[in-house]
Amino acid sequence: MADDDRKAGSFGFGKGMPRFGAQAGTPKAAAAIVREPALIIALDVPSVDEANRCLALLQDLPVWFKVGLELFTAEGPSLIQSLGLRKFPVFLDLKFHDIPNTVRSAVKSAVRLKVAMTTLHLSGGEAMARAAVSGREEALAEMREMRNTAKFNSRPDDRQGTLSEADAIRAAAGVPLSGMVGQAAAAVVVAAKNASGSGERRTASRENNASSFLPHVPVAYAGRPLPLLMGVTVLTSDAGKGRDGVRDLVVQRAAQAREWGLDGVICSGREVAAVKAACGKDFLCVCPGVRFSGEAGGDDQARVVTPEAAVQDGADFLVMGRPVLRAEDPKAAAVRALLLMQGRQQRESGR
Repeated sequence: MADDDRKAGSFGFGKGMPRFGAQAGTPKAAAAIVREPALIIALDVPSVDEANRCLALLQDLPVWFKVGLELFTAEGPSLIQSLGLRKFPVFLDLKFHDIPNTVRSAVKSAVRLKVAMTTLHLSGGEAMARAAVSGREEALAEMREMRNTAKFNSRPDDRQGTLSEADAIRAAAGVPLSGMVGQAAAAVVVAAKNASGSGERRTASRENNASSFLPHVPVAYAGRPLPLLMGVTVLTSDAGKGRDGVRDLVVQRAAQAREWGLDGVICSGREVAAVKAACGKDFLCVCPGVRFSGEAGGDDQARVVTPEAAVQDGADFLVMGRPVLRAEDPKAAAVRALLLMQGRQQRESGR
């Protein structure tokens, strides 16, 4: 294993695999770290202490983190804000399912938290789904208005009461950025400004393609507004009355989600190919229920696939919780999943 691999601390995963965040000090570096598809680690733990333990183990890997019902109920929005400040892309998985007005307001709150993705149950119907899309648009418009009325001060210590550089980029580019991406993009803008000696404040929309500052979002949809709104089709714990029946229901609901303006769906890896065929390759698929080949069952996930199978069928995001967090070495397990997603497992193991 090369020395730079050891420095990356990623079991041979570091070389040629730039890490995101503060290390992206130039536009070239920022552009280099866009990756596709993405691995989401489910922080299905009961407390912030447990979450911090997981983050400490995995923080230098190119992954997202999912906060679901258990952890959000225990710790609340302050946890999401903390993750954003620490530059982690967050998938807020609360599966909204309520009357349209309530879901609209909930999505607006998610936008303000600067999460990168959130979910709603498609069984809530068209009015609820369209209200979620409207809520995102309304919240983003409010943020743009804040940007238009706020004044910048060139000295960092005088910025209290004004928008941060990251929020400026977020609003000016018309692409809301998660905390991690906003900070990385802000660092690029500040560095470019200092290097040129100019007092002009540049934005991602003027000087660079905004997608180049999104290290955790595949290029194909980096220009979409965040949070990505994902519809839950059929829970992966539901085996249904047969594979074909579940697949048909998933595809039907995915088609509805696309028509209603959502960015994609939550489905198992078994249905990804059918969803992509029906809704197009640009319609996103997030796949939970991912397990390593030969891994013992016994949990509540019924429709499971391996990381490599899900990616081969076109999955955009894989969600893994227990296979990583309950492993003897969680970091090694996460790296294994990432390598399998890239088809590199055999090559890496032969080093």
